[in-house]
Amino acid sequence: MLRRDKYSNGSPQARPPRQITLGGYMPLGVSMHKNDFIQIEQILKDRIGLDPATLGPRGVESAVAARMQKLGISAPPAYAALISTSQEELEALIEQVVIPETWFFRDREPFVFLADFIRSDWKNHHSTEVLRILSAPCSSGEEPYSIAMACLDCGLAGTRFSIEGMDISAELLRKARNAVYGQNSFRGIAPELRDRFFTPQGRYYSLKTEVRECVRFFKINILEPKNLPAPGSYNIIFCRNLLIYLHERARAELLAVIDGLLVSGGLLFLGHAEANPLIMEKYEIIGHRGSFAYRKPAKNRSETSVRQFFPLVGRDSLVPPRPHRLCDPTLMNHKTATMFSGTSSKEERRTIASEPSTLGHAMRLADEGRLAEAGRACAAVINADKQNAPAHFLMGLIKEAQGDNHAAEESFNRAIYLDTNFSDAILHLAVLKEENGDSAGAEALRRRAGSITHGT
Repeated sequence: MLRRDKYSNGSPQARPPRQITLGGYMPLGVSMHKNDFIQIEQILKDRIGLDPATLGPRGVESAVAARMQKLGISAPPAYAALISTSQEELEALIEQVVIPETWFFRDREPFVFLADFIRSDWKNHHSTEVLRILSAPCSSGEEPYSIAMACLDCGLAGTRFSIEGMDISAELLRKARNAVYGQNSFRGIAPELRDRFFTPQGRYYSLKTEVRECVRFFKINILEPKNLPAPGSYNIIFCRNLLIYLHERARAELLAVIDGLLVSGGLLFLGHAEANPLIMEKYEIIGHRGSFAYRKPAKNRSETSVRQFFPLVGRDSLVPPRPHRLCDPTLMNHKTATMFSGTSSKEERRTIASEPSTLGHAMRLADEGRLAEAGRACAAVINADKQNAPAHFLMGLIKEAQGDNHAAEESFNRAIYLDTNFSDAILHLAVLKEENGDSAGAEALRRRAGSITHGT
């Protein structure tokens, strides 16, 4: 399946020409006109949901030209007729279009939050259940294997979780099953991680059996529901960097498929540019910055769900995390911001975190799950400075975690009153309004937050 992670900078239009199939140039002996591709593009739209414009002005043309030259076909209509009847050639064209760009623990924060969730929630509340995870599209395996390593690093036995990787590309799946990777797959990863889970093979590294055995791979077009598992098959779904390449109807179809596969209360991870109204209206936003995670609402309290929690990340975490932050430090007072930015000394950070009158102290207590103490510490900050918007926001988070939504709403409103551009507070208030049945109010708040984020 086409995916956003083909591009190193995340922008379809900015992809360097040399990365386009055949460098963006037509092979010798193949002359084409844009109109020649209308039927071919329509086939790709119908079969894999592709919006051809996302590949750049000549992405599809170059891929088609390469296949036509290889087969000795000179007329585009003849090639269109071939892929209409030959599944083998259609798959060959898809392979030509799908050029992945991925690596282990890409974007990091989704895996940090996953580890937080497993440690702080799943292991404590689901001791007899198997955690079921889907990675689609899984590309050459780096994402599902990263998920497996994160699960193992959290102390979750291989029998306690199940990971499945799905992709439309047979060639990428072959690489995933082979599980041998070059240096490019380890960008930003500490050498000790590679040494722990991989065995050197010359210039390459082979993934150890204990991780390989945690993942099963399947060749599936996720837009063809007849081939998919039963509804409610997964607790967590990673579907990152795919929606961006689909046309509007295909995006709606994909989100409907994902919603069906995900259990009530389950987690969905999307790409950083893939916030979608269909998800925003129905799912709850997880407040871990950079994770781009969403929670499908639980139908009742007994169902598997992601609880409001302030996770503790172990010191020996596989993915070295930044501290879990309830507020963006850039919105806090300078002293607190300095402590959380890492620019102060260890002694100063320790002193600030221990001072009852600081927001840093209140955040530390909240992160440890000591909500009553965190509330008192946060109240002390507010009493000393009633105009402190981040303190009111933190109080809202604490009240929300304690189940007092009315008090949480008051705190979020106060934070927004003091700082009209406090997008985090606006989004949390939107969630509360949604839960109270005010869908119109929630949508208005989400639009407001979106306009702040994008500077419109």
